[in-house]
Amino acid sequence: MNSCAPCPLKFLFRSIVLVLLVASLQGCVLAPLIQSYKQIGVSESDRQRLLQDSVNNFQRALYWGQAGEAIALTEDGSQEELRRLIRDSRKSEKIVESKVDFVEYGQDSMDADVEVVVKYYKVPFYVVNERIERQKWNFSYSSGWRYVSREVVDDGSTTS
Repeated sequence: MNSCAPCPLKFLFRSIVLVLLVASLQGCVLAPLIQSYKQIGVSESDRQRLLQDSVNNFQRALYWGQAGEAIALTEDGSQEELRRLIRDSRKSEKIVESKVDFVEYGQDSMDADVEVVVKYYKVPFYVVNERIERQKWNFSYSSGWRYVSREVVDDGSTTS
């Protein structure tokens, strides 16, 4: 007799090895699904991580003078006020640096107060000043974190 009995076992073994090899090269099949779930902000820790990204993107847009990008991260009711602030500050100051100093989350991390230290100089003088802004941010599942307003807490200390 010919040894045909082991043929199906060899085929099955080779198939399993091939599937495992392809799967290991593709990475985790669930990774995109897990990443999408985290980007929605379902858990409190995901919302907190997403806030950091939103604030950094917002501050970067202000630094580079990209009003459209900053306004895209703003709640609809606050967009006109932010446009006015950007127009006024564009004429009178240049942001040198900004960094998040403190974040206080509301209940379930659905809103947050963010203190941002902003270093800037008044045009045309090149003396660097520092101010602390308290920004209010709100989270919604449909649009993520959105800037609501800001209040200048401390302004005017020179750091040159």
